[in-house]
Amino acid sequence: MAYVGGIYDELNDILVENDILPRISQRVRRNPVAPSVRHANSKQRGEAGDAGFDPEMLNMLGQMLSERRRAEDRIPWYARADSTPQLPQIPTSELLGALDEIQRYTLNTVPPDLASLRELQDELMQSLGRELDVGSPERPMKRLGEGDRSMLDVMELLFDFILGDENLPEPMKALLGRLQIPLLKVGLRDRRFFSDARHPARRLLNNLARAGLAWTDDGDRSVTSPYGRIESAVLRILSDFDDDIGIFEQVNEEFEGWLEREQKHARIAEQRLTQAREGQEQLHQARVRVAQEIRRLLDDCAPPECRVPEVVERLLTEGWRDVMLLALLREGEDGEQWRQAVELAGRLVWSVQPKHEPTERQRLLKAIPELLSGLREGLNNISFDPHKAGRLFKALQACHIAALRGNWISEEAGKPVAPPEDARKTTASNERSGDLVQTEPAPQDVMAEEPPSPPPDEFLRMAQALMPGVWLEWTDESGRELRGKLSWRSQLTGNCVFVDRRGMKLAELGCEELAAMLREGRARKLEDLNTPLMDRALNAMLEVLKRTEPVPPTH
Repeated sequence: MAYVGGIYDELNDILVENDILPRISQRVRRNPVAPSVRHANSKQRGEAGDAGFDPEMLNMLGQMLSERRRAEDRIPWYARADSTPQLPQIPTSELLGALDEIQRYTLNTVPPDLASLRELQDELMQSLGRELDVGSPERPMKRLGEGDRSMLDVMELLFDFILGDENLPEPMKALLGRLQIPLLKVGLRDRRFFSDARHPARRLLNNLARAGLAWTDDGDRSVTSPYGRIESAVLRILSDFDDDIGIFEQVNEEFEGWLEREQKHARIAEQRLTQAREGQEQLHQARVRVAQEIRRLLDDCAPPECRVPEVVERLLTEGWRDVMLLALLREGEDGEQWRQAVELAGRLVWSVQPKHEPTERQRLLKAIPELLSGLREGLNNISFDPHKAGRLFKALQACHIAALRGNWISEEAGKPVAPPEDARKTTASNERSGDLVQTEPAPQDVMAEEPPSPPPDEFLRMAQALMPGVWLEWTDESGRELRGKLSWRSQLTGNCVFVDRRGMKLAELGCEELAAMLREGRARKLEDLNTPLMDRALNAMLEVLKRTEPVPPTH
C-alpha cells in the first residue's frame, strides 16, 4: 500500500454518492515529506508520464472552474442546484445513459466548421440537461454529484484548449471536437484517462492529432485520405463506444498501424529527396572546383612563352574535366585519383610546348607513351566517344611532333610555327578562360547577381535559424494555406526545401523569401509539435491551476 490517503478518498466518494455528509471535503491532508507520499508520487509520475492529473488535482480544478463561473455569472445547468443540496442526486449511471443518447445524436450531425461545432456543443449540453430532467433554472429538480460536475467542467476546459490549439488545422479541430461526449464518458468511468499517458483513449486522441498536424486541405476527403482515415476513427468511436473502453484500443491499433505505414513511406521519400539534393549540391561544388583547376592550368600558360593548342583545350574541357570530376567525387581533393588527374592535365599542357634542348626532347619522348596511356584510360572510364577521342589524339600527335621540332602547331594549317611568330596574345588566353567558365555554368541561384540585401532583422534571423525538422504553415501567392516540414537546407545558398506529409517536395523557399513571409504574417512556425496534444492541453490546464488561488475546502 503506497499511501493510506487513497482509502479515505474512496470512502468519501461512497459517502457523497449515498448523500451522507455530501459537503465533506474529499481531500485528506498529507504530509508532503512523508516517505510513503514521496514514493507514491514518484511511482505515479513514472506511470503517468510528464502531464497528468491525480484525482485531487481534478477536484481542485473542478472547484476552481465552478467558483470562476459563479463570479462571472455563467452558471451551467448542472451547477444551478449547488445551493439546494437536499435535491435528489442524479446517479452517474443515469448521466452516462443520457450521454449515450447524446452521442447517438452526434453520430448523424456533422458540423461543417469549428464555429458550428462550438454551437453544437452548447446545444448538446442543454439537451443533456433536458434528458436528465433537471428542471428549470428557477425550479431545479435534480442535481449532479460533485465528482460528476467536476468532470463536466474539466472536460469542457480540456476541449477548450484542444480546439484552441494553434497547431491543428480548423477542419481537424472540428473532427476531434466530436469526441468530447465519448471522452466525457471515458472520464466518468475511468479517471486514469487524465493521469495515465498510456490510456487507450488518450493515445487515440494523440495519434489522431498527430496525423492532423501534417494535413493540408487538398480537397481530398475520400475514405483512404488522411482526413477520411481520421473521420472513420471518430465515427467508429461515436457508433460503437458504449461502456467498453477497449474499443479505443482497437481503433487506435488500426489507426496507428496506418499512420506508421504512412510515416515510414514519408521517411523513405524524404530521405531520397534529401540525398538527391545533397548529391546535386555536391556535384555542383565538384564541377566548380574542376573548372577552377582547369582555369588555373590555362591561366598559368601565358603567351608568348606558353600557349595551349585548341586540341589540348578541347581535351581538357570536353573530356578530361569529367575524369577529374569523377575522381573528386569518389575520393575528394585528398584522394590519389584526384592528384593523378590534376598532374596528368598539367603534363598534357607541358607536352605541347616547344622543346628546344635535346634533354627536353628526350624527356618528352619518354613521357608521351605514359601520357597517352593515362589519357586513354581516363577517357575510357567515363565512356568518352571513341571516334571523337581518335580525332583528338591524332591532332595531339601533330602537336607533339611540332613540339619535338621546337615549334607550335598552326591551328589553321596544321603546320609547325615558330614560337615568336604565332604566340597568342594575353587577351586570347583570357577569352579562352572565359569560355571555360561558360562550359560549367553555375546554378542561377549561386552565380546570378542579386540586389543588395536589406540589413538583417529579427525575421531574417528567424529564417536563417530554421533547422531541418521544423514545421511551417504559410500562405502561398495563390492564397492556399500550406503546411510543410523543413527537410533540407542548402549550405551554398541557404535555400530551404519543404516536404508534405508524404515526404514529397512541397516548396523551395529562399531565406529572404521566408523572412518576408514571416514579416508579413503569411508564415508562422508551428511550436511544440513533439509534445502530444493531450499533454499540451493538460500542461496548459496545469498552468491555469498554478496561476489561480486555491479554492478553500467546503464543510
